Amino acid sequence: DATGGGSPVHVGQTFTTPVLTGTTAYFVEAFGGNCFSQKVEVLAVIDPLPPIPSAINVERCGPGTLELTATGGIDFNWYASSSATSPLAAGAVFTTPILSATTSYYLASFDGTCESNRFMVDAFIKTVPATSMVILIDNTTLQSSETGIQYQWKQDGIILPDNSREITVGQQGIYTVSVEGVNGCWSLESEDYNYSGSSIEKYALESMQVYPNPALNSINISFSQEVNNVKILMMDILGKVVVNEQMDTFTKHKEIDISHLNAGIYYLKVNQNEKSRLEKILVR
Repeated sequence: DATGGGSPVHVGQTFTTPVLTGTTAYFVEAFGGNCFSQKVEVLAVIDPLPPIPSAINVERCGPGTLELTATGGIDFNWYASSSATSPLAAGAVFTTPILSATTSYYLASFDGTCESNRFMVDAFIKTVPATSMVILIDNTTLQSSETGIQYQWKQDGIILPDNSREITVGQQGIYTVSVEGVNGCWSLESEDYNYSGSSIEKYALESMQVYPNPALNSINISFSQEVNNVKILMMDILGKVVVNEQMDTFTKHKEIDISHLNAGIYYLKVNQNEKSRLEKILVR
């Protein structure tokens, strides 16, 4: 015990201490029969733990790597969980693998002998908004098919000052739009929209009817007159083209097979010459 006297706390060649919170002295002696050696002091040294480090949570829009930086120590270890025994990496800076979802990491400082308790830090992956499409509302108005906090319009690659969902245009050119979501992330840029200027000419697209909607296995596209040069696209909410067809020349009706599509929201884009019309389709 701590004074070297009294009854032994253990008999045997090895001794496991109780849980200690500070350095504690023990005394050991050898004995044979009724004879005892002098007692020798043995210290059970409890080294203080290094201070718990810290790191700032980081975030990005969409899948990718993130860089985490530790402070509050000299050497650091990074772990995948609070109980993992092998570190993922060592050092003040840790670059994550490519992440597609928010992931937590655990950071400890190391002084060469002891390791601190662990500090949790998050690498946030935020969702990128769906890619929008440019819709011609009337002869001089373009609209983003997706809603958001604000919008970035470009004409021939040059950013326009208007950041609203609809813009009034008066010049021919290639227009695109990107949308900022509520989480601060921006969508990918839309497909190019070739605006050829205002016109009073009536296009067959104005008479287009799409049915049924919601749809199950097919949709029908009908016009009040025979049409030419009509291209039909269907895109999912991420902008991926899932249907790409051309209408027969001098026809008024087209049936589109959608039986291969999963249930959800899609966009039907019908192009004729330099005009287009967009319809939202619900597939059941």
